[in-house]
Amino acid sequence: MSASPDYKEKIVDLFWFSGTGNAKRVSEWVSEVASQNGFEVIQQNLGSSERHIIPGIEPGSYIGFISPTHGFNYPPLMVKYIFRFPRNPGDCHVFLMNTRAGVMLNRWFLPGVSGIALLLAALVLWLKGYKIAGMRSIDLPSNWISLHPGLREKAILKIHHRCEKKTEDFAHKILKGKKVYRSLLDLPVDLILTPVALAYYFVGRFFIAKTFVATKSCDNCGLCHKNCPVNAIKLVNNRPFWTVKCESCMQCMNACPKRAIETAHGMVVGVITLTNTAVVTLLLGLLQRIGITLPGFITENGTIWFLVLSALYMAVIIFTHRVVHFLQRFKWFDIIIEYTSLTRLKLWNRYQPGKILRKNQF
Repeated sequence: MSASPDYKEKIVDLFWFSGTGNAKRVSEWVSEVASQNGFEVIQQNLGSSERHIIPGIEPGSYIGFISPTHGFNYPPLMVKYIFRFPRNPGDCHVFLMNTRAGVMLNRWFLPGVSGIALLLAALVLWLKGYKIAGMRSIDLPSNWISLHPGLREKAILKIHHRCEKKTEDFAHKILKGKKVYRSLLDLPVDLILTPVALAYYFVGRFFIAKTFVATKSCDNCGLCHKNCPVNAIKLVNNRPFWTVKCESCMQCMNACPKRAIETAHGMVVGVITLTNTAVVTLLLGLLQRIGITLPGFITENGTIWFLVLSALYMAVIIFTHRVVHFLQRFKWFDIIIEYTSLTRLKLWNRYQPGKILRKNQF
């Protein structure tokens, strides 16, 4: 199939970010279709030092942004890159793709949810003068094993096979000059989730960043902090320590050869309980003792009180994470942290699609 003759240049620029490989795989599928149609493909991995590079864009080219969905939005790294992206140099067409948490229940494929991921990116790029050629969500297997076990091999293979066809179909249509707005079918649900997406972007992601710990199984191989795409992991006292720069891409947890990285579910429950009871009570009591009474509009307004509690959660979780990291040098405490984490359970398998696909020559 030949490329559309309607465009002066036959160039496809792909900008992608990936944690466990889902978005990378979509980028590869799009690249294959573009190459088969005679396009020159230029890929830029934003999970490397390339994220600091803003390239020159050739007029008439196709530009694709491909990224996972984090908290019903593109990850902060991708959002910031799109805001920094140059204005349209002339007749450039943009297509946006996001991978989201697809699962398989018996024989049924269940989609994930995009939230404002594609909508916000499309708005920003449209204001920069780009023509939005298409938006498409690809429901590759969910990798968020902080919340659920990784999918089984059979389900992963079926979902990948299905998503490859959908990606290729989308790429063929876009490169032939067609408009594809498949994702707009999810618009009502996506708009409803806007407050959640904003809450995650400004608060939730920092909280989640502080839920990762390395247990006694860690042998300091260094893979987690060396391969972290946003350099969010550092070594403190010879043990990995997660900073608030973490974007919860799940690469470290899923790729750790010792399964030493866990989500400290027990610590999270403790922080929420402590904040909702002791911290709030002590803070209000302290303010009252020194003669300060919070205005009624703060305690009675749900949104403002949520923001106040969010600030308290953040302060407590950051402090607790540092304390937990320090106390893990004691074996007894490390065992407590490990055994109050759901991710340590044998049934809580990791999401490693690369190994599965190579094994089955996908």
